[in-house]
Amino acid sequence: MKKKIALFLAAMMSVCLLAACGNTDTASAPASSQPQSTEEETEPQTQEEAVTVPADSIPTLDEIREVPAAYLQESDQPGTIERVDYQTASYTDPDETQDKYAYIYIPYGYDETQQYDVLYLLHGGGGSVETCFGGEGQSSELKRILDNLIANGEMEPLLVVTPTFYPMDNTDNSVSTAGELVARFPDELVNDLIPTVESQYSTYAENTDPQGLTASRDHRAFGGFSMGSVTTWYVFMENLDYFHTFIPISGDCWAITTQGGGSRPEETAEALEQALGDSSYGPEDFFIYAITGSEDIAYPMMSSQIEAMQDLPDSFHFGTENGVENIRFAVLDGGVHNYNYVRQYLYNLMPLLWHPET
Repeated sequence: MKKKIALFLAAMMSVCLLAACGNTDTASAPASSQPQSTEEETEPQTQEEAVTVPADSIPTLDEIREVPAAYLQESDQPGTIERVDYQTASYTDPDETQDKYAYIYIPYGYDETQQYDVLYLLHGGGGSVETCFGGEGQSSELKRILDNLIANGEMEPLLVVTPTFYPMDNTDNSVSTAGELVARFPDELVNDLIPTVESQYSTYAENTDPQGLTASRDHRAFGGFSMGSVTTWYVFMENLDYFHTFIPISGDCWAITTQGGGSRPEETAEALEQALGDSSYGPEDFFIYAITGSEDIAYPMMSSQIEAMQDLPDSFHFGTENGVENIRFAVLDGGVHNYNYVRQYLYNLMPLLWHPET
């Protein structure tokens, strides 16, 4: 008997992308930094037939609020976007290093004597490090939404780090290349990016060795859209020591095979459960907010995977019937695979990240 999937009434996350997906935020970055996403409506289907779940078997999320027009305007308490440089292993020669950078949102009134929660937020295929915030010192829609949410007291000030899984000089936007890069990104994330960021900015990490980062995991989240969502599932499987909250948006887990959430959902769900079992954490030690739209090209894959995860109630608790809730899945009626919807999800989600509904 199918279990009811809990509605995530305030939905999921947003990447305010400067891409050709209906986003009109053209003032937030120069034309040269507006990447053209190749993934939005053209992501290929796996050669294996996805096990499509009927749309009416999963609750739709029609209560999600639109982003108020005022939240797309400049706040009188603006944060800033800064650049963080770091080094990581070369993608072509493991004995060499490469220079990379990410951008970080710094909230208005940032105080080095205070501690801040951190969200690491990843773009989709065809995006770049400029996708979310445009660039250093710029003002994107995502930044303005965060500014207004904080200024209006709807969420606590936090840091938002936006890296890229591509090399900085990327010219290959193929799905196969992106699939290889996101699979290796979790190592770069925990070995290079997080220690750099959290040694320069004030977070809950007392230090940036593995022990310090593990001790502060409750104050760290990771999420992303599309290929960023694929990455999020990898991070869940490999980096539970470092993150408590995960936000996959419109993308399934590829640990078994490309788009395996659709073609091999049971094996994919079991792999996620096995990763949890192999860790030192239990069902009460994480939370997954997952979302897509009913018309999103990722819906068949993601919904099939979630259905399979429902059949593993010892690990994944939809609602509180089997213990403390640790996963919510929402489907926005009519939502498609573009960043306008992702931005809307994030406006609703951000206030819940460290202040979940009771």
